[in-house]
This record gives sequence, C-alpha cells and structure tokens, in this order.
Amino acid sequence: MKKCIIITTLVSLFFVAKTAASAQEVGFTLVVSPAQSYLKILPGNKASHTISLENSGTETLEVSPKVLDFVTDGKTGIPILLGKTEFAYLNLTDALYQPITLAPHGKAQLTLSFTVPPGAKNKEYPLSILFSAHKPGSDQTELDASPVTGSVVSNLVVLVSDESEATKKLTLSTLGAPRFVDSFSNITFAPVIKNEAYAAAIASGSATLYNWQGKQIADFPIYPDSVLGFSTRELRSYTTELQPRLFVYKAPFLLGPYKLEVQIDNSTEQILIFALPFSLLVAAGLGGITYVLYTKLAQSITRGKKL
Repeated sequence: MKKCIIITTLVSLFFVAKTAASAQEVGFTLVVSPAQSYLKILPGNKASHTISLENSGTETLEVSPKVLDFVTDGKTGIPILLGKTEFAYLNLTDALYQPITLAPHGKAQLTLSFTVPPGAKNKEYPLSILFSAHKPGSDQTELDASPVTGSVVSNLVVLVSDESEATKKLTLSTLGAPRFVDSFSNITFAPVIKNEAYAAAIASGSATLYNWQGKQIADFPIYPDSVLGFSTRELRSYTTELQPRLFVYKAPFLLGPYKLEVQIDNSTEQILIFALPFSLLVAAGLGGITYVLYTKLAQSITRGKKL
C-alpha cells in the first residue's frame, strides 16, 4: 500500500508563518499557496504535492514553474535558492515545462509527483518551486535578467525516511553572549543551535539568567523554530503573545558576574558575563587626562609670564 505522510506541525515553522506567498507588480498579483510544506515519503512509495496559483490582478499572466534546491542562511532560516536541483525522485512531467496561463482572477494548480525507489537513503531535500510571472508576449530575456521581479516561491521540504520518527539531535553551537558588558547597557545574547541529524527538528528549551547571588532574574522560553537537517539556526525567544523576540535583559544598572544558562533538550551550556561601569571608567580616565593636560598647560603659561 502506497503511503504518504505530510508533517503539518512543521509547515508553519519553516521560515515565516504564512499560508500563501505573493509577488506584486504594477497591474498584477500572483498568489501561491502553500508558501511552505513538509512532505515525508517512505522508500518504495509514491507521493504528490499540489500547489495552488491565483492571479488576483487585472491582467493576464503567463507563469513558468521551476524546481530548485535551497539551503538556509544558517541564522534566520531564510532560504537561499540554488541554480538547480539534484533531487532525483521528482517525476519530470510536461507540467514542469509548460507555462501556465492565468486570466485575471483566474486560478490553477500544479501537482508535483514523486517516486522513491526501495532502499533509498534517509535524507532531507529542501526544494523551492519558483514561479516566474510575466505578461504574455513580454521578453523572456528581460525576465531572466531580473529573476526576482514578478517571481514567487513555494518551499517544499521532502523527507525520505524509513523511520517512523526521525532521530532528533540538536546541540548548542554557540551561546552568542559577550564576556563583558557595560553596567548601563543591556545583556543581549543570540545562541546558535545545530541540527546534527538528517531531518528537521523543532527547537525547544529555555535560557535563564542568574545574578551574583545565584538568584534567577530572567527566564526566556525558546521559540519553536524549525531547524533543517545538518544546518544551524539562531535561536529566538517569544513574548506571552507568542511573538518571536530577541534575548535581551534590561536593567537600570548591572554590576558583577551574571551566569547565563541555555538548555535545549538534553544539552545545557553556561557562561559567565561580567558587568562593569566601563563608561564611567572611561569618563573618569578622560577627565583625569584632561585635568593633567590643563594643569601642565596652565603651569607653562604661568612660567612664560614670569619670564
């Protein structure tokens, strides 16, 4: 029996939580949905994925699809498109090579089909389906010279795996925290997580800050971002409204050592951050230098007058 499993828990956590992507130009708007999806296929099975297109503008569009590989930037999760795809399990049907004509407010669908042979290697394949839209009869050379103009992307991550649940192996790559901060500034840090497994995983855990007395003064829950297989991503926290935010601790005045502890799954890392009034020390130092220079200059002027 042929099976296909769509992992919906990852769909809204790839990059930005959107249900549709659009490209807007003067006179037309192309809307593509879903903007991102996650598809799991068992070796020896077939699967399909359908993308919906809508021309919500007032002019007829000619849309050309193209499948490309993508990688993330290793920080924000934003995809970086590559010039081609090396995904061997996509069935190259005529639909991938024929432009799609969309009348004003017209709709269409593009269905991608996949065939994975038995014994296929467990691996994750990040794909971007790029839709380049232009007016019928326009110069395709001009479109190719400006690939972003009039284009919209639907991202699809295909997981080929014979495991019922892929192994999760997230580790902290760096805490992204300074060793020293000024007493009048904030404590800001940006931990980076690394996925050492082949399949995407959801980040979870917390970051806790303690003062020199060992008292907890701040606790930051980690936003459930998705980290693709064998990639890295900068962690974020979130507000009570579940809005992502940076890790920032604000206080009127900081002094002494602070311990930062970041915990994800079964991995915990710590670092000491020292807060000192550097700005006051610098101001005092500059004041002292100014006073010495002024005193020497005054003495020099006084000696000159005596002569």
